[in-house]
Amino acid sequence: MNKGAMTPAQLYAHTDRPEWKAAGRQWQGIPAIERTAKGRLYACWYSGGKTEEPGNIIVVEKSDDDGKTWSDGFYTVAHDDPEVRCFDPALWIDPKGRLFVPAKLREELGSAFYVAKAPDACLTVYPEAEWQKVLDHCNALPASKARGMRVFFANVVKCEPDKQGRFLLPESFRTYAGITQEAVFLGQAGRAEIWSAERYEAEEQKY
Repeated sequence: MNKGAMTPAQLYAHTDRPEWKAAGRQWQGIPAIERTAKGRLYACWYSGGKTEEPGNIIVVEKSDDDGKTWSDGFYTVAHDDPEVRCFDPALWIDPKGRLFVPAKLREELGSAFYVAKAPDACLTVYPEAEWQKVLDHCNALPASKARGMRVFFANVVKCEPDKQGRFLLPESFRTYAGITQEAVFLGQAGRAEIWSAERYEAEEQKY
């Protein structure tokens, strides 16, 4: 077995690589489609290269007008090892409201982490070591300022992903961040952020 097959593929968002865009793909196979509660369509399939061969990729696109038009390069799943194939994708909506930690962040976040409501209407994820820094900082504050942290600590939850990287985020946290179906994870200097896809897209357009 190729050693690369034992490592996870990578998820690329809003890619501009021409060979991954619609005009550069020569074929596709095994399509799947899902509709969210708000009507957005997601479709995925595998492609890449000239046929079913090493180096195949998975393409994920979305439509907000009932399939009349589609994104081009929304998400692509590809492996760093050109001898490894990505194939037979499927889409589903988790009925329990669980989120999935991206494979590339699982090691950084560890077996347990803390999720806090952030001022930007998103969520901040603190690994254990970063959370300890927050506690140390709070403990060093004068009592008058430490009392001001009560609201912050009242809006923090500890999460422990299962072996598949899934964790249950309380409904109040999902509502605060506007997460209904799709979430975006961002690595941010020792910690991470969780955004609703819609809010993150709007935030990107500001710059």
